[in-house]
Amino acid sequence: MKTAGKIILLVILFTYPIQSILAQANYSDDLALWIGLNLEKKINKKISLELSQQNRINENISTYGRGSVDLALTYKLIKGIRLMGSYTYLKRPNSDNSFTNEHRLSTALLLKKNIGHWDFSYRSMVQMRFKDIYSSKNGKTPKYYWRNKVGIKYKLNKYLSPYLTEEFYYPFNQTKINGFSKSRSVLGLDYTLNRKTQVGTYFLYQHELNAPKTTQRDFVLGLEFSYQL
Repeated sequence: MKTAGKIILLVILFTYPIQSILAQANYSDDLALWIGLNLEKKINKKISLELSQQNRINENISTYGRGSVDLALTYKLIKGIRLMGSYTYLKRPNSDNSFTNEHRLSTALLLKKNIGHWDFSYRSMVQMRFKDIYSSKNGKTPKYYWRNKVGIKYKLNKYLSPYLTEEFYYPFNQTKINGFSKSRSVLGLDYTLNRKTQVGTYFLYQHELNAPKTTQRDFVLGLEFSYQL
């Protein structure tokens, strides 16, 4: 019964954005492709280091939209509970051939529970963002976000694991946004090649919440490659 309750809760959280979509009328839609590479190194039984790189192609998969590099350090407190700290650097091209540079500092609590073939996960992250620190008037003023992500994964066999995730963004110090600002819904499939290598593909639906005028909706095809050093 406890397992069934968790599944029902995750389904509700996953379908909540659909209800929000129906309540909003003006959309700006885009089809995108996200390609990522993840490298992980276990320092010891409690500490691991992860380096991730991602490229995004937007405008109906026709224009390079963003590149990012993320370095994360994770510490295992006890079984199923970890702490994480990370730094992310992002670079976006602008229409005038200049670039927008963004720096992100994040800290997170990671929870995970395995029940048979099921994996349940939760991540609570506080993120601080700086954009164009030296070239923008407000570049040294950070923006804060609280990001909550729940996930469920099922291990079909030793190779295939489909999963669902749902994430909500809540901005702290932005007066123009009242409540949650964005949601991400993901349906994916991981394929384990061997004990160190995994490839994955997913469909991600991202949309604005509480948008004042036009609501941005992104339909994303994703590819990932992960390797443990």
